[in-house]
Formats: sequence, structure tokens, C-alpha cells
Amino acid sequence: MLLRGRVAEAVLHVVAMCGFTMCFHYVDDFFGVDFEDMKESGYESFIRLHRTVGFQLEPTKTEHDLPEMDLLGLHVDVESRPFKVSVTKLRKKVLSAQIHKVLQAQHLSPAEAGKLAGRVGFAGSGMYGRVGRCFLRTL
Repeated sequence: MLLRGRVAEAVLHVVAMCGFTMCFHYVDDFFGVDFEDMKESGYESFIRLHRTVGFQLEPTKTEHDLPEMDLLGLHVDVESRPFKVSVTKLRKKVLSAQIHKVLQAQHLSPAEAGKLAGRVGFAGSGMYGRVGRCFLRTL
């Protein structure tokens, strides 16, 4: 996993230096945003870069030009102004079930607490940035 992260960071560095598109990643999944008139060339350059260095891209993971999509449990809508980010229905259901289970059991181990805090914190940060994390500190 460490190697994939370093490779992904190297790819992002090349993308940024060449000015292909604005891009970020989570482990080995890349996401990009570009201006309307540049999105096709940015996407094609990104794909060409991967092919040039010998990386294989899974066709189901190379979607582009989507006005909205689900990313890591968050629904992102870039068509609306301002952009909208919300927790997906499935993610809400899973997090609610986990919280309900803890409340029913009235017990939470330190390891489970860390995992749950991370999951809820990621959802809150995805929607509200750093402000989203501050409400979880008391938990």
C-alpha cells in the first residue's frame, strides 16, 4: 500500500507539472476536475501518461465527464452552484446502523471507537471540511 501511495503521488506530480488537469487521489483512485473547454484534453493526457509508463487502467474506473458521482461514500454534484457534497444514502445507513448497535450494546472498545470515529469523521470532513471534525471531538 505504501508503494501505491508513492506511485500515485509521483503521478500527481507529473500531472501538476505538465498542467494536464487538477487531480487528487485516494490510495490508487484518481479524481480530477477541469474547465469545460479543457476537460477532454486533460482526461486524454492523463490516460496517455498512464499508458506511457505502462500502467493498466480498469475501464470501469476511467469514467469522465460526470456531472455528479459517488466518491468514497460521498455524493459530489459539480453541476450545481455552489458544488454540493453529501453523504450517500448507503453510507448514512451503514453509519446509522453502527451507531445504533453501539447504543444498544452500551459498550464500545477502544479499537471500535477509533474506527467509528474515523468513519464518521471522514463523512463530516467531506461535507464540511475541518469544521466537520470539530463536532466529533467530544465523542
